[in-house]
Amino acid sequence: MRIPCINMFHWIFSGICRIVLNE
Repeated sequence: MRIPCINMFHWIFSGICRIVLNE
């Protein structure tokens, strides 16, 4: 069973990391 909460958290975390690297 996959928990959507973790998937969403991973997507948000990845987005933040990408923004930090971009900046």
